[in-house]
Amino acid sequence: MAENFFQRWFWIVLPIVLMAMIGVMMAQRVQPEYLASSTMSTSANPLVAAPDIRGTELKFLESPGEATARVITARLGTDRFASNVAERAGLDAAVEAGLLSYLDLRQSVKVFAAGESLVTIETLWGDPETSLRINEAMIDEYLSVLRSTVSEDAQAAVDFYEDRRTEAIVRVDDASATLNTFVAQLPDLPDDVDLPVPDQLALERLYQRLTLAELAFDDAESAIEEARLSVVVAQSEAGRSIQVIDAPNSTFEPESSLPTKAIRFMAASFLGALMAVTILLLSTHLDRSVRSAADIEAAGAGATVAAVPVIKSLKPPRSLRPRLRKPALARARRQASGIQRLSNPLEPAS
Repeated sequence: MAENFFQRWFWIVLPIVLMAMIGVMMAQRVQPEYLASSTMSTSANPLVAAPDIRGTELKFLESPGEATARVITARLGTDRFASNVAERAGLDAAVEAGLLSYLDLRQSVKVFAAGESLVTIETLWGDPETSLRINEAMIDEYLSVLRSTVSEDAQAAVDFYEDRRTEAIVRVDDASATLNTFVAQLPDLPDDVDLPVPDQLALERLYQRLTLAELAFDDAESAIEEARLSVVVAQSEAGRSIQVIDAPNSTFEPESSLPTKAIRFMAASFLGALMAVTILLLSTHLDRSVRSAADIEAAGAGATVAAVPVIKSLKPPRSLRPRLRKPALARARRQASGIQRLSNPLEPAS
């Protein structure tokens, strides 16, 4: 692997350099964000169930702060809640134009329990004013949901009795019109002369019908007032159950973006190093070149004796041959001829 690395070091180091450059570019794109935070007390939140302990089995164990943080986060996950928050924060136009999505809004908000009954809402945005408005919108929208939820039954009663009142108004108008029409059709009689018995009975029935319709209208009015009072009481109790301890505030100073930049750079560099190691391993594993005698033996080759012919094309050119002086050249030739005579004992001596 080391030999492979030093032979192809440029191609192996190249991914590290490229990914490091990409990491630098990603780090430069990190925009400063401004933090706005607020804290609420939720010790008597009516939307949070009390711990339910049955015998020795614990069915539900969650502090009011944790439960409220979970509920707010779950509400923010719905499009209706996110849409209302965006509208309260003045971001509805950006959402409709496609410049902002609900996912961006959800990612900018963090809700967590800060104690047994305390909940902290933090928002991060590119400018401090928008961050502050989003934080305020989160609190206002949750309080609105809380009031509407706890007063849901009373509001349903208000709607029911308003329908009854509408029906009673129609009955009163109809009975009054029928009575007036009947009275207009009666003949003019002297004061000492009574109406005929059938006319008297019909007139009494019409008066009774009008009286019952008016009573129904009065009952509906009374019920509506009681239901409205119940709505006000429920909403007032809900408002007291959630108290804003620390109002939304912002330091109007950007948060440090150095950790985010470092994380992005390190992630890109790690990916480049991983790619380099992968290339090194693959190139080493797939390399089939022979580099030593051990590679030949590993390939299954045995001992072989072969004659290697002299190939003129493989001889070094004259310019690269060693230059010998004439005396040295003659001495080398004599030594070569002497060695040749000694190597052939059958040749007669001169």
